[in-house]
Amino acid sequence: MLAALTLFAGLQPNIEVGQSLTPPAQVAGPWEGLVAPGEVAGFSLQVVTNANETVRSLRLDTYVRSDGKRMRTWWSSGDVGEFVMRTGRLHFHQARSGSAGFDVSLDLSFDPVDMTWKGSFADPFFAGQVALRRPTLSDAALPAGTWRTYSSLTLWPAQRVQDYGCLNIGLGQDNALILWAESHNEFLGKAKEQPSFGDVYGELYDDSYAERYGGELSFIAGTGMGGDRLTGVLSSDGSSFGGYSEHYGNGLVDPAHPRRAFAWARMLNLACRP
Repeated sequence: MLAALTLFAGLQPNIEVGQSLTPPAQVAGPWEGLVAPGEVAGFSLQVVTNANETVRSLRLDTYVRSDGKRMRTWWSSGDVGEFVMRTGRLHFHQARSGSAGFDVSLDLSFDPVDMTWKGSFADPFFAGQVALRRPTLSDAALPAGTWRTYSSLTLWPAQRVQDYGCLNIGLGQDNALILWAESHNEFLGKAKEQPSFGDVYGELYDDSYAERYGGELSFIAGTGMGGDRLTGVLSSDGSSFGGYSEHYGNGLVDPAHPRRAFAWARMLNLACRP
């Protein structure tokens, strides 16, 4: 937990399309809090950057999770709506039209002392005052943490590109498993800037759940259209997680896709970027 405190100390998030920003991993991803017994409200911010680390696009999801089921709305920077995140203040408003038109409105301030977004929250499923925290990544709640899921090096004629990704596994205040991903492109040596390359922070997966079978851990990582069911074993010291993945869709494992082995390493400083 000390690493997390160090990362967030003095954080005053500033995010705007076309501008450089506060280290995005510190603010991207989910923030949530209990609003009733067994009910959680929150938001998740996805940030996509260009190779020069300016913001290319934003996506904001608001959601309510009750009895493990998540209901959510979303907005992206190409849609009509007002999004402002400056000096630790998040203001967002969007009106949607249609047969069931609704408003989404957030007015939150970040408290760097207890690492909490506090203020008013309203979406179609909940309206009220909230205190939203990051799902815990503490090693006391394994498999919670930041895991390096892949790393590869591509050699081009004029440059080398290091690609890598991480999966953050957090534990919500209702003990639900929350997953969000990062992916990165690092240009090595005298690399020409490629605007089409960049990083993705805070890609939120759909609801996931964990099951234990003896020493094995199994959980779903994916979207509503499908994903992967991962089954493996944590090392005794919690530093690695390895096993196999199976394609998962429509609530079932798809036998037409072969199993694939995986081996993840836990990032002890809770940061994906080296």
